[in-house]
Amino acid sequence: MLELYTANVQLVEGGAGIFEITHKAKVLFSKKIVGRFPTDEDLQKLGLGIDFDN
Repeated sequence: MLELYTANVQLVEGGAGIFEITHKAKVLFSKKIVGRFPTDEDLQKLGLGIDFDN
């Protein structure tokens, strides 16, 4: 994500295969719940100002 998108992100190592995207302490996407990693479309729907046209 860091190389692909213009966004201020922090990667935090987790465990047990958990992958989550949070913003202001709110879980916006959870691989554990959805069962897959987010697609570009998923990330666009989050509306966090990520530039996907780079």
